[in-house]
Amino acid sequence: MTWYVVQTHTNSEAKAAENLRRQGYEVYLPQMRRWRSHARRRELVMRPLFPRYLFVRFDAETARWRAIFSTVGVSNLICEGDRPLAVPQPVIAGIQEAEASGSFDDALAAGDHYEGLADHPFPTCFSCGVARAEGDGLRLRPARVDEAGRYAAAWTAAADVDVETVWAALDCPGGWAAGVAGRPMVLGTMTAVVDRLPTPGEPHVVMAWQRGAEGRKHFSGTTLHAPGGEVLARAEATWIAVDPTAVRPAAGGAR
Repeated sequence: MTWYVVQTHTNSEAKAAENLRRQGYEVYLPQMRRWRSHARRRELVMRPLFPRYLFVRFDAETARWRAIFSTVGVSNLICEGDRPLAVPQPVIAGIQEAEASGSFDDALAAGDHYEGLADHPFPTCFSCGVARAEGDGLRLRPARVDEAGRYAAAWTAAADVDVETVWAALDCPGGWAAGVAGRPMVLGTMTAVVDRLPTPGEPHVVMAWQRGAEGRKHFSGTTLHAPGGEVLARAEATWIAVDPTAVRPAAGGAR
């Protein structure tokens, strides 16, 4: 599938993104932190990196993409002639890399609000389980970090990190971004590309976002970032909503 550019109405980026996701589209709304002055105080807030623009991904040959024009919050789908104008994947990857740069402290702080601390459907999960002891499993705490619904998890890789461990790190953050909290799900399929292993002992960040839903299926995307923002690995996954009592792993086992 290919990325395309959608123009939104003024101050309607989040509304357009939500309505496009409801139609099953994967949406990417780049954001940046900006200072806002309010009531004699300043605070950091998330704002669109490109006001009135976002990206949507679909197959132009099979998707009914003309429905995008009538989506609430959308002003236009940028086209070249009578076809949507494609955005090269390296451009999207570059934006994601720049957007995630320097977010380790935010991801670490966000972990205090990890939904799994209050109610975890799979507490012994190797990647994000809360019933694992220190040094046993990754113990990631993915949590929401912005108004667009993106999740982040701080991760410092151990000395024995390998490709399988990176896959595990890319796994669960996507599930929480897709909506595991309050709607237990298991991983159906995941495809990943690992360009480089993380450096042991250095602070890394796993970013995750929802790519849409279709019935019991929920779709997510994840990226692993080095301290400078470089994308080390990326994955796309499909999650299936389930009854957790039917699939809960045995005590001490991985999911």
